[in-house]
Parts: sequence; structure tokens; C-alpha cells
Amino acid sequence: MKLRPLIVFVALSVLAVVLYSSALHGPFIFDDGMYISKNPLLKNLGNFWPPSGPRYLRYLSFALNFRLGGLDTFGFHLVNVIIHIVNGLLVYALVIATFRTPWMERAEIEARERVAFFLALMASVFFIVYPVQTQAVAYMAQRFASLATLFYLLSLVSYIRWRLSSGGKAFKVSLYIVALASAIAAQNTKEISFTLPVMIVL
Repeated sequence: MKLRPLIVFVALSVLAVVLYSSALHGPFIFDDGMYISKNPLLKNLGNFWPPSGPRYLRYLSFALNFRLGGLDTFGFHLVNVIIHIVNGLLVYALVIATFRTPWMERAEIEARERVAFFLALMASVFFIVYPVQTQAVAYMAQRFASLATLFYLLSLVSYIRWRLSSGGKAFKVSLYIVALASAIAAQNTKEISFTLPVMIVL
């Protein structure tokens, strides 16, 4: 069913907006001052060229937020919610891709596509609504974790699709480049991403 990804996108977006609407105008708290509101690095995008530093992309995202909306916290919160929605979609894509692996095909699951869709939808919904995510979404400085997760999942999903792809050479190369670039981006966002190669091997 071609509409399934659209249904998932709408469902996850509505859930995330409803859950986090009350946080969209929340003030800077805790480490937000050190990393965002009182961080002189963010005031000039020229500070981000050439690219360097282990958390470069995280700080760059804050600098872009500042450039577009100053210290209005709405923009920072909105980006965090959007990242959370994208992560939910990537969880959905990861479960779907897992069901397309040779091991899962050999399992001979009855109505496999419907089962895959149901489990992928449930996993992504659970990811969106699970209370432990509140810190990564509502607490602005914790974009470190959610942005690293985005690149981490994108790399993993792209790698699996590359392994499974039966498309043309150019498409396969594109998937591999996305997987590799996302892995590098994840490692330049937060150090937890150095576990990614291990997860791919597993």
C-alpha cells in the first residue's frame, strides 16, 4: 500500500506535536545557557568554517537556529520536535528494512507485509510517545542526543537498504554514500555514535 508511509508520517507528526506543543515556548534551562544563550560561538556562522570539532554539527544547528530566530526559544524547540519526528520515521524504516532481510524472508511469516507494517508502526509510535524521550526533545541542549540518533539511524537504514538493493549501480552507490556520510555526521555530533560500526556488524 503506497499510502502507508504517508499515514505513518501524519500519525507520528500529529502525536509529536500534540505531546510537545506545551514545550514549544519553554525557556532556556540548565545547560542551555552554556551551550546556547550565552555561547558566543553561535553568534557568527563564520566560526563554523572550516568544519572542526567532535560536536561540530550540533553546534552548527544551534548557530543556524540563532541566525534565523535569535534567542527565541520557539525555533529551537520546533527543530527538536522535527528531529524527533524524523527519528520516528527512521525507526519505522528500520523495522520495514529488517523484515526484508533474507533471514526474515526464510522465516515464512504469514502475511509478512502486514505484520511488518503493524510492528513498524507500533515501534515508531512507541518511540515517539515514550516518556524517556522528553529530555531529548523538550530540553534544547539535548539536541546532541536526538541529532546523533537521526544520523545513526539514517546510516543504519541506508546500509541495510544498500545490502538488500537490487537496483542500478548508481542507486546502490548513492545508498552507500548516504550510509557513510551519515555515520561520519553522527560521530561529529555525539560520541555515542562510535558504537555504530559495532551495531552494523551485529
